[in-house]
Amino acid sequence: DRFIKSPDYFRSGKIIEGYTPERSDTMAEASKKITLAFLNIIFPQNEHLKQMLERGVRFLDIGCGQAGLIIQLAQTFEKSTFVGAEPVTYSTEKVKKRISELGLEERVSVENMGGEALPFNDEFDMINMSVTFHEIVPDIRVKVMENAYRALKTGGKMLIFDFKYPDKIEDFRKPEYMPGVVDAFDEIVLGVVHLNRQEQNEFFTGLGFKDIQRMDIEGFTGLEIITATI
Repeated sequence: DRFIKSPDYFRSGKIIEGYTPERSDTMAEASKKITLAFLNIIFPQNEHLKQMLERGVRFLDIGCGQAGLIIQLAQTFEKSTFVGAEPVTYSTEKVKKRISELGLEERVSVENMGGEALPFNDEFDMINMSVTFHEIVPDIRVKVMENAYRALKTGGKMLIFDFKYPDKIEDFRKPEYMPGVVDAFDEIVLGVVHLNRQEQNEFFTGLGFKDIQRMDIEGFTGLEIITATI
């Protein structure tokens, strides 16, 4: 449907707003692979993150969708507590029912809000965005990341699992950037504007994040995990 409508949006510059239930369900299915990446690739290569969760942290997932990641993490790391923030009402309604069915209400909760509305201050040891950062439209990008920065405790970890996007025009032909290039085309009518690596680094450091590191994820061509601290 989006591609059928796209020419009109390209001509007018209008933005398609909102996620349909069908798209939310599709993203929930895709998030299962992201969860496996955390448990089988990211944590084994970042032992300190795993150790933090084993000791017990307060973890915020911005753009949590149907909360597949934080539910699985809660079941794996029983000393940690998890909060999800998700602006799509359909997703949060489904999630709250599932959390209750699994008996995780004391350690997992989901709030129906976008990152621009986060009210937290110095509350979380770890904040994550899985394939979410690139979807934050430019008008609210600074606000969302300022809120994330404020929500982290000193020394807390920011995790961003997202697409790579090329810095140079010739890199658009490289396979490692293809998923990000395709996503940028697919989501342009949603108002999405991808930042390349240099733009990301300048953006994060300008907000106060430090020790920015990147890691490729085996089996996930075109995606990487970015970590930073405050």
